[in-house]
Amino acid sequence: MLHQALKEVLQPGYQLSALLPQDMRSQVQASLQLLKDTQAHTEDAHPLTIRHFVTDHLGTPIALVNANGQAAGQVSWAARYGTWGEVEQEYNPHRIHQPIRFQGQQLDAETGLHYNRFRYYDPQVGQYVTQDPIGLSGGANNALYPVNPIIAAGLLATSAFAGRGRAGVQPPPHPSTHPLSGAAA
Repeated sequence: MLHQALKEVLQPGYQLSALLPQDMRSQVQASLQLLKDTQAHTEDAHPLTIRHFVTDHLGTPIALVNANGQAAGQVSWAARYGTWGEVEQEYNPHRIHQPIRFQGQQLDAETGLHYNRFRYYDPQVGQYVTQDPIGLSGGANNALYPVNPIIAAGLLATSAFAGRGRAGVQPPPHPSTHPLSGAAA
């Protein structure tokens, strides 16, 4: 698209000199030449394959579907995950490198861990193997997965507690007023 735009601007008879100073004209012409050279080298390259992600309700990739070419509409990669993000089954006949896992996680092929920007998560164990970067502000267990399906949440989702106080954390007291409206509960 950029190549076409520059090509139209640099057509014979186009008054580029009236629009741009000489040094800018030279830069535009150099850019056009670079695009032509790049295009000449990429004509021999393999065609680009576009694939679309199919995700579950959490945004976890469960399939890659080809969008173009003879294989359009065919699944080229698929996976089924366990509760904590471990891959239980994977379909990958073309050995496609697809490192995206749970939301915000990327597979580290060397360790098998999932990288989350500041820390590593082990899906086999179901918790982080590196400390929470915010320290104890994130809770007493600094390796806990943030959306732990075993932890119960209060009805208003304003607090969480494990097993109704059995893990050393007591459930919050019932509020006497509704937190949003201020009306008596």
